[in-house]
Amino acid sequence: MPQTETKLHRQLQHSREQLAAWIKVLDNQGVSPSNRSRDPKWRNLNSNCRMIQARLRTIAQIAAREQEASQRKAEKTRKAETSAPKSEKGEGKPKKTNSKKQRKGKDDKSKEMTAKKKTGKNSKAKKK
Repeated sequence: MPQTETKLHRQLQHSREQLAAWIKVLDNQGVSPSNRSRDPKWRNLNSNCRMIQARLRTIAQIAAREQEASQRKAEKTRKAETSAPKSEKGEGKPKKTNSKKQRKGKDDKSKEMTAKKKTGKNSKAKKK
């Protein structure tokens, strides 16, 4: 189940508090801000903060995408409702019909092929 935005904000606040507490410990130990990245616990706490922030950005992007999609959908339905009513059945593309002329051409070809098979004109002579 995806995490909600409120849960992520709460987690981010908690991880920032943990990071701030660890930064105080590092400051008391005399670690400079540029050397904090060498501390494994600081790296872990910092990565947790960045990971939650990335999730929040993703949620914001998805929400924006969904909002745009719903606007497009509403606009599309609005245009469909305002457009001219559809024509009655029967109007539109004409249906394809198989006329006798079209069938005759096909039948002639098939007759020729069967005649050739019977006479053996198209087949190779068998060698003995």
